[in-house]
Amino acid sequence: MTPISALWLALFLIGALLFLFYSRLERFFRCFLFTAFTGIGALGIVWLAGRFIAIPLTITPLSLAASGILGIPGVVTMLIFHLI
Repeated sequence: MTPISALWLALFLIGALLFLFYSRLERFFRCFLFTAFTGIGALGIVWLAGRFIAIPLTITPLSLAASGILGIPGVVTMLIFHLI
């Protein structure tokens, strides 16, 4: 298994667990959409700020999926992995 396919598998499993968690709540769509919008918004802010402070975090389908599923913690994790 390649590292990229392992990342996709991990994102799928995390997304499935979050779906199970959120589906038990009454406000499923509100929580899910809030997480997705804040994550993608944070990715956009980091991408725009990165042009000025030299953090080359690119927007790819994998980074969009990670920020959409995991939210702001996903963006912070991508930044930490990039800076290591």
